[in-house]
Amino acid sequence: MIAAISLNDLDPYLKVAKQSGLVFCDKTDYYGFYLNNEMVGFCGVLKYKSKWVFKNAFVLESHRGNGYHKSMMIFRLKEAKANGIRYVEATCTDMSLGNYIKFGFQVVRTYKKYHKLRLNLSDK
Repeated sequence: MIAAISLNDLDPYLKVAKQSGLVFCDKTDYYGFYLNNEMVGFCGVLKYKSKWVFKNAFVLESHRGNGYHKSMMIFRLKEAKANGIRYVEATCTDMSLGNYIKFGFQVVRTYKKYHKLRLNLSDK
C-alpha cells in the first residue's frame, strides 16, 4: 500500500537515507510504501504547475529486490498523468539510475553524485 506521509514520518529512516545520498525538502510531497503496516520504502514528488520532480525513492536494504521501487515509480507516474502533467524530471543517485532508465527517463545532466533525468509523459 502507498499512502501520503509527512517529512516527520521519515525521521526513523533519514540517517540511512542520507548516507545513500538523498537530500530532503519540506516542499516535497512524500509517500510511504507499506507492507503489513510497516513502512519499508518511501518516495517524494516536488510538484510544480507544468512538471513534477521525482525525489527520494528509497527502499530499506532488507526489502530491496522485490519490485517496491518499481511500484512507487508506477504510482507516481499514474498520479502525474492523472493530474495532467506532461513532463517529469528526477534527481537520482547511481543506485537507482537503472530503474529510471527502464521507465524511459533520459539523462539530461550528470553531476558528481547525482543525475538529472527527464521523461515526456505525452509520449507514453
